[in-house]
Amino acid sequence: MTNYDEKTGISFGVISQNSINLQSVDSWYDNDSVYDDYVTEIEESVKNGDITDEEMEDNLQNYDNDYHHYYVVDDDGIDAEYFSDLNSWYITRSPYYTFTKQCSPCCPGAGDLESPITKEEYDAGDHNAFMYGTVKAYCLPKEYFDEYAEIPYRVFRVEDDQEVI
Repeated sequence: MTNYDEKTGISFGVISQNSINLQSVDSWYDNDSVYDDYVTEIEESVKNGDITDEEMEDNLQNYDNDYHHYYVVDDDGIDAEYFSDLNSWYITRSPYYTFTKQCSPCCPGAGDLESPITKEEYDAGDHNAFMYGTVKAYCLPKEYFDEYAEIPYRVFRVEDDQEVI
């Protein structure tokens, strides 16, 4: 199985960018480590004489077209990656989890945070009751939602399994 935390056994949570309060993740966009690494690599190529300054500019302008932008975030115990081709955030670590249906084959093993199930359904043990099964998945806390983007699931703390929402 992929898309889960080997240490905890909790699946990564996947949620559409359109389902959360965008202002709550505004600062995450300043942290594009992949782009920063790419710029460093291109600058090295110029220094080594492998490409010209003009070619460097072309490469940087075409970056969005050639690569799927994603942002790696570490925000208050939450690690997340944004994949532009899916317009979705992968929550790869969080102090919180919920119970969901599994994602489609695009994200095997991950939990679809927009398709929650109840803890009781999960505890019943019928993990094949849904088309793609069910998982315990990392999630975002209520601070990432508002009256326009309501939190679609119940939230539990990883630390002690207590329900917080």
